[in-house]
Amino acid sequence: MFNQIKNIRPLLWSIIAVDTVLLGIRFALHIRYHWTLDIGIILGNILMFLYIADYYEVQAQKHQISISNVLGKSTFDALLFGDIGLVVFNDEFEIMWISDLLVQRNYEVVGQKVMQWLPETKALFNNEAETVRLDINEHSYDVKRVEGTSTLILKDITFITETLAASQNKQIVLGMIHFDNYEETTQFEDEHRVSLIDSKIRQAVYRWATEMGIFIKRLRNNRMLLVLDEELFQKAYENRFSIVDIIRKEAEDLDVAITLSMAFSRGSLVFSELEEMVNTALDLAQNRGGDQVAIKTFNEEVLYVGGSSEAQAKKSKVKARVIAQSLREAILNSSNVIIVGHKVMDFDCFGAALVMSRFVYAYQKPVGIVFHGDLEEKLESSFNQNREELEHYHNFVSEHQARESITENTLLILVDHHLESYTQVPKFLHEIKRIVVLDHHRRNQDFTFNPMLVYTESSASSTSEMVSELMAYHQYTLALTPIEATFIFTGVVVDTNRFRNRSGSRTFEVASLLKKYGADSNLSDEFLKDRLKDFQLKSAVLSHQKVLSNGMLVAYASDDIICSRSIISQVADALLFVEGIEASFAIARINERNVGISARSNGTRNVHVIMEKMQGSGHFNAAALQRENTDVASLLDELENTIADILEG
Repeated sequence: MFNQIKNIRPLLWSIIAVDTVLLGIRFALHIRYHWTLDIGIILGNILMFLYIADYYEVQAQKHQISISNVLGKSTFDALLFGDIGLVVFNDEFEIMWISDLLVQRNYEVVGQKVMQWLPETKALFNNEAETVRLDINEHSYDVKRVEGTSTLILKDITFITETLAASQNKQIVLGMIHFDNYEETTQFEDEHRVSLIDSKIRQAVYRWATEMGIFIKRLRNNRMLLVLDEELFQKAYENRFSIVDIIRKEAEDLDVAITLSMAFSRGSLVFSELEEMVNTALDLAQNRGGDQVAIKTFNEEVLYVGGSSEAQAKKSKVKARVIAQSLREAILNSSNVIIVGHKVMDFDCFGAALVMSRFVYAYQKPVGIVFHGDLEEKLESSFNQNREELEHYHNFVSEHQARESITENTLLILVDHHLESYTQVPKFLHEIKRIVVLDHHRRNQDFTFNPMLVYTESSASSTSEMVSELMAYHQYTLALTPIEATFIFTGVVVDTNRFRNRSGSRTFEVASLLKKYGADSNLSDEFLKDRLKDFQLKSAVLSHQKVLSNGMLVAYASDDIICSRSIISQVADALLFVEGIEASFAIARINERNVGISARSNGTRNVHVIMEKMQGSGHFNAAALQRENTDVASLLDELENTIADILEG
């Protein structure tokens, strides 16, 4: 507009000058009224404004004709039919012209700056994006700048967006419900009691599904299938799957330990993929202790909701016998066995490795425990003191020696871990085809490898407890030396915090079995005694404390102090003895590159959920994480923010 005014500026100045001269003459001659002169001035001004109006009209017609000549009438019609609008602007980004589609939608924007009308287009002019998506009133557009021109193309995608949203809302979501501990609870109850449990718990699920509009089908006494669409799933998700809390409350009223595990699979149009994903998700929910919801979206990480109850001790002796038999067959069909623990091997991991080494040796198969000095400090000291006797019964090998023994039929046994990022030799998971996993930690994601046998029990106190139970179902009688039994016993002691946490009847049965083999509790105490240096490090961590919200306490060391993972876990245990504390955390640098957190709970707080959100792992009342390339202060801030997010959610 201003450029057009510049073109007629001389004419305007001429008219103003003439008006000024005429008025000056009139006043100089003291002419009070001269109708000829006044009419002349008025007519001159009228002619001036008519000329300007005509000028704008001619310029607009020329511009319109030039656009039509370039695009053609058929192209204009096509743009209108295809819901495509054009915006032409000048060098000052002022809108000069808009096409018919935008005119019809009453966008009165000619003369405005482009970014004043459409702020989102800044990314186009800064070359930060090729296309931007924006909403104008009730319409949605994809906007693109024609390269090398002063033109924007607006493609109306309202119909596509609404259709896509409607399509996504109707996508099939597959669900699975499992009643945790149902069989264990009902197997010894009379018919009347079982009928009461079913009416209270099972019927509550049917009512919830009916109210939500979800198709539900019972598969067996403790499992149900759900079929719903994405819209109903989002509704259930917004309510945080209230049925889980309802079942927990009903179970408390009935004085039974039944909880609800749920799994959902979504994001795929292939039913076989949905089935596989929902089964995997349910397995993960149960391995994490149940009483929660696992959501698996295609090509995304598993999302968990709930998990406010600790895993019940629901290990079955029948299952242990089946696992022992399956493990026996896997060993017999192998050329040799390699046992691998997690990074910074601790007493529990080492004890489980000793049991499995004895297990394999009984079947006269070559076996090696991968061992290259990556040990927890107290374990390393205890091992060195008893190395000669242990090496008499077990074959400790380096990573290189183990790799040289790999054949097509080699069996790899992972003890006390199931994640590739935690294992001592991650390459083995892809070099060896036959893999067995034995672990007591909660699974928070699917495997990145393909195990042939998985035995995970999050309700077990330790992996040493799990594998010691398998000895009872061994084909041959297994013998342990007193020093072996003491190391395995120490693994149970450490993971239960001296039988304070996650200690069930099966835990004490295993402890009794190990005592029969000669486990020495006094020697175990010697293994775990602190040195003066360790005591000083604990004091250094405890010297900095901060009370978090709702009965949570954190202690942290300064960034220049390095503590072992064992030290910070003991600090976290000690903090739980403070009155009113339900959950405790200890943070310290564990080496030059890593900072670690150890988390503990008295059973009322799920610290695993907190650590998992920070990419850690563990159990309901004992969890941990370690982070590279960070410092204590940053991890403390992250912990506080994570707890705040969880409490708000």
